[in-house]
Parts: sequence; C-alpha cells; structure tokens
Amino acid sequence: MSVIAGSEVITAADGTKTLITYVIEGNERYKISQNFKEINVLERVDPVVDARKKWAKYGAEANSPPGPGYDTTNPGENVTFILSKNWRELTEIEEANRLKKNPKVYISCRACSQNHYTFKCPTLNKNASQN
Repeated sequence: MSVIAGSEVITAADGTKTLITYVIEGNERYKISQNFKEINVLERVDPVVDARKKWAKYGAEANSPPGPGYDTTNPGENVTFILSKNWRELTEIEEANRLKKNPKVYISCRACSQNHYTFKCPTLNKNASQN
C-alpha cells in the first residue's frame, strides 16, 4: 500500500473539513475521503483551584517539579469510566460475570445462616408464631 503525495484539504462554509488522499494498493487506485470538524472547547476552572495549583511545594517535596510526585502521592482507587449509551446494561453484565467467578454470599441470616436477611427468615417467623 503506497500513498500518493499531495493530499487535498477542502474547507466547507460550515467549518467541516474534508481530507482526500489517494492510495495505490496492488494495481488498484483508491480515493479515501475523511470528513471532520474541529471544535474549540472552553474549559472553565475555578479561580481558587487555579491559585492552589500555583502554590509552592514544601517539606520533602520542596524541590520537586510541579504536579504530583508519584513516589509520595497515593493516586487512590481505579475508577472505570464507560462511555456508552447502554452503560447500565454493561455494568449489570460485568456484575453478573463477577458473581459467577466469585460467588460469595454477602448476606446471611443469623437464625438459619441462609442467604437472606434475618427479618425475612421463614423459620424465625414460624418460631415466633408458635410462641
């Protein structure tokens, strides 16, 4: 696959750009069109947070460069971020797969040690009604 030199960029009135490249693969010549639009995003930062980032470091980190020092900073827990329209269904599927792999019982009855809450225990209710 070889790309022929001289790709074209065409800018439309609405701001979209079309990148046209020509590729030769074998004995065939292909035209590849890619449409895209550049978007500028304005990010607003709280002025207090911005001022805090400019504070000088002190103590053992006094001579460190700006930003967190990963040898002394605990980053916390890993958070998975799913960008999808059906993210709830995906999390339910992952939870079901996790429970299949490691089927731990998180609740147990104090009266009969089965997997339900004590206030829903059928044997406890029978014993209470007999007394």
